[in-house]
Order: sequence, then structure tokens, then C-alpha cells
Amino acid sequence: MKKRRRSKSWGKKLVTPAVYLVAVVLIVAVARITVDWSSVTGGVDHFKTVLTTHPYFAVKEITVTGNKKIGGSEIVALTGLRPGVNIWKVDPARVEANLNRHPWIRGQVVRREFPQRVIIQIEEWKTKGIVVLEKLYYANAEGIVFKAVELGEKTNLPFITGLGKERTDLDDHRVRNKISEALTLSEIFSKHSMAVSEIQLRAEGGVIAYPLAHRVPLHMGWGNWTRKVGHLKRVWTEWKGRENILASLDMSFRGQVVVKWRGRTNAG
Repeated sequence: MKKRRRSKSWGKKLVTPAVYLVAVVLIVAVARITVDWSSVTGGVDHFKTVLTTHPYFAVKEITVTGNKKIGGSEIVALTGLRPGVNIWKVDPARVEANLNRHPWIRGQVVRREFPQRVIIQIEEWKTKGIVVLEKLYYANAEGIVFKAVELGEKTNLPFITGLGKERTDLDDHRVRNKISEALTLSEIFSKHSMAVSEIQLRAEGGVIAYPLAHRVPLHMGWGNWTRKVGHLKRVWTEWKGRENILASLDMSFRGQVVVKWRGRTNAG
């Protein structure tokens, strides 16, 4: 004969210390209403005052996650929060707005964990390259230019040049696509151990890549990056040690690499 399972006491699990305290405060507040107030509005106001001043709801912990470039203490300072503030007075939307002003922060979520904890989740911008305009600007893999490079910040990233007068059109999806494609090409070069220092966007179309090790222009045309870089690597290997006589390598023509060296041209 099977034993009947005892039903779980869900009520006990749902009664957390915070819920219990709120219930007690509510009872006390209601009791005081009958003595001190003749209107419901006054009682509600009193209840709010009790909640927003009771030491049980004083914030004891502010947790920051997702940050690498920005220190946790800097982030907390930006929020304006401090230990001891009443958690009911913490406005997540306002804190998020304060954080949004930091140039390295792409997104943020702030939530209250009752009764005494605030959690801040940060998404930082990830740099993939530097766009050269009237100043240097960081760009991510999507081609979004998000901040100027400040003194002391890293610059060992591929440079994207040739945008020229398109400076005011950085929000245009076509411009972002050009930057993103150039950075994709840079990533493919890196995977083939052929790091580049600069990718120049040409006004007439296509790009020119400049290897980090040798300043030999690589005319890449546009698109089909993986196939082109793979083909180019084979040709580049053949010329290893003789790079100083190369004028350029041209991948603009389908299925071949045009090798130009000083005074001569050859298709490979």
C-alpha cells in the first residue's frame, strides 16, 4: 500500500523575513491609524514613512558585475548610492541614467534585492579598432564609434582610415557597415597570423590593408575576405624574406593575386 505524500507547507516558504517585517509594520501602522488618524490617506503616508526609515531596509551591500575596464568603486560613485541608504528610496531608473553617462558603459541594469542589497549589472563597450578622423575614436565589431581615445588608453588596435568627410554620418548604417567589414577583415588576418596595422577605406570602393610586420599595401577589393586572405597567405609565404622588393599585392581580381614589385608585375 502506497503511503500518501504529505502536502508541502508552501505558506512557510513564502514568508521571508522581509515579508514578515512588512506585515508587522503594516499591522502596527494600521493600529496607529485608529488612534492617530481619522483618514486613510494619513495612515498610508505614515506607513510609507515607517518603511522608508526603518533600519531593517538600510542597504548593506552594493554588488557590481560585468565590469572590467571600470572599477567597482568608480561605478558605485557614479550611482550616488551609499551603504545605509533606505532601499525603498533607491530609484533603479535614475541610477541607470547616471551610469549611462559613462563613455565605457554600453548598458546597465539596476535592481533592488530586498531587504538590504542593490545589484548593478554592467555591459561595457568592447573595442575592436580605432577610427581615425579629426581625432582617434574607438569602434566596436558592429562599426559603432562610441568614444574618443584618451591619453594613456590603449592604441594597439587596427586603425581604420579613409572615412574623410563621413565624420558627421557615423550613425548611418552604411558607414557603420564599412567600419564593421574592415574590422571583420582585420580579425580574419589575425586568425591567419597576418596581423594588420591599418585598413584604409577607399573612396572609389574596396580597402587596402597594411601588414603589421611589413608596410606592403594589400589591395583587397571588397568582400569574400576568408577566401582572399587564405589565397593571399599562400602567396605571401612564397615571398617570405623578400618582402622588401614588393610594391603591393592585389586581390581585387577574382581567383588570383597580382604581385607588383619594383619595376615589374606578375599574377600569381
